[in-house]
Amino acid sequence: MLSGCQAPQVTSTETPKLNRYIDQIAALQWVQPKAWISQPISGFRFASYFPSQLTDQQVDISLSMLPYRKGRLLQNINRWRGQLNLGALSSLEEAQISIVTINDRRYTQVELLSQGPIAYPNEPTLMLVWITLLGENALYFKMVGPKGATQKQTSNMQSLISSIQWQDVK
Repeated sequence: MLSGCQAPQVTSTETPKLNRYIDQIAALQWVQPKAWISQPISGFRFASYFPSQLTDQQVDISLSMLPYRKGRLLQNINRWRGQLNLGALSSLEEAQISIVTINDRRYTQVELLSQGPIAYPNEPTLMLVWITLLGENALYFKMVGPKGATQKQTSNMQSLISSIQWQDVK
């Protein structure tokens, strides 16, 4: 018998944040591209897809939301670079990022390309991520897969992002 073991307790400051997070995800509405098939969600993902065309099904498409922390972008970029066998950067100025506006909403767009084939034969891996802030959270729209297939899905991702109804999300 173990003594002193207790169930973790949620403090009152954590509960409102968790409730806002759940409410924000529940309030998000978008139009799923017809060329995509829904997949089970897991971890931080609140939506997951892959293209319906057999030739493009290696592209992994995910939507996730995490608490926003200033300065975390470089950490995320370096984590993603590690997934593509690329070295870490020491500053954001070295990264391939751009600021894009879609339907009057600002996104940071990150593009990463492996230096050669790592997961797919004869083709480098391309990762594209669009990030926008929502209150205290950051929304991540991410695609990763063979370069050619991922590039073909870019317009579908931009269509999904454009379809988001923000008016009910606080």
